[in-house]
Amino acid sequence: MSRLSLFVVRKIKNNLSLKAVEVEKGVRMSEKLSYYFTQPSVVKRAAVVAIIVGTILNLINQGDNFIAQTVTWWKVILTYMVPYCVSTYSSAAERSRKA
Repeated sequence: MSRLSLFVVRKIKNNLSLKAVEVEKGVRMSEKLSYYFTQPSVVKRAAVVAIIVGTILNLINQGDNFIAQTVTWWKVILTYMVPYCVSTYSSAAERSRKA
C-alpha cells in the first residue's frame, strides 16, 4: 500500500462482484506515527540507542555524582528518555514518509 490509504472490499448486491472502495483518502500524520511508535523494530532500535547514548551522557554529566554517590535519579531517567524519544520519533517519521 503506497499511501497508507484504507480500503474495504464491499460486495455489490446486484452482480455479486467485489469492488474496492476507498474509505479514507489520507491518514493523519499523528495516526501514522502512533502506528509506527509501537512497531517492535522501532522500539528495539530506540532502546539500544537510549542505552548507549544515555549511558555516555550520564557519565559525562553526572560522572562525579556517581563517584560521590549523590546521584539525582530523575536526571538519570530523563537522560535515558530523551534519546529514546528522539530515536523513536525519527524512526517512525522516516517509516511513515516511506509508506
